[in-house]
Amino acid sequence: MDVLIFSGQSNMQGQTEGLPACNETVDGAWEYRYLTDSLKPLNFPVGEDFCDGKTVLLRESVNGGGSLVPACCRAYVKTSGRQAVAVHVARGATTVAEWQPDTLRYQAMVRKIRAAKKKVGDVERVWFIWLQGESDALIGTTETEYQRLFERMKNALKQDVGVERFGIIKVGYFASQATWYQEGSMEERVQKDETIMRAQEIIVSENDDCFMLTRICETLSREKRYINPFESGHYNNEAMDRIGQETGNALATLQ
Repeated sequence: MDVLIFSGQSNMQGQTEGLPACNETVDGAWEYRYLTDSLKPLNFPVGEDFCDGKTVLLRESVNGGGSLVPACCRAYVKTSGRQAVAVHVARGATTVAEWQPDTLRYQAMVRKIRAAKKKVGDVERVWFIWLQGESDALIGTTETEYQRLFERMKNALKQDVGVERFGIIKVGYFASQATWYQEGSMEERVQKDETIMRAQEIIVSENDDCFMLTRICETLSREKRYINPFESGHYNNEAMDRIGQETGNALATLQ
């Protein structure tokens, strides 16, 4: 059984317009739920609220809506012929600095992954899928700092929970597309987005355990038909399905 870990911020958490019309269970895939220590058939909604006191460290897809996880696992199972358990550990509006080994959020993620591995028992692959960077674009994180912090998180996850492969879903345009964000000129906002994109390209080029799974968000983030009409800068269910399919197919080709 393969353990696929889905982490990042709101677009990985799932912030779509609502529950998709089609909510079929994914054959050959399950979701691990920490709060009940259980494996449930994989469908929407994905994730659960993981709290430390009043602080929500990890969160379910917004309003019980859609995410890319089912489409990704469906494509992965179909293309690879393997079975998978999804572990959803995402939280909206987080920067890469908030996922460092000395943070409560990272520690919550590790607890959930460890519990999932124990529940599964016979684990063959432990792979990590990352969709994050929008918040770092907003605050102007540099290429070198984003790379440093991602690699610090990556290396800690290898040691703490035995992650073998790290797949990146290249972030799309956010600072330049979210209508509510108007800091600086449009050119400056585009530069902020593209700084994070370059950092992610550098990460996969310099780390043998990191792979670019898809660059589709670069295009989808600039097309209105793929954006949640109620939450500027976030993908709708149609986009999530496309991102998930591309991600799952790419994962299935990794060795």
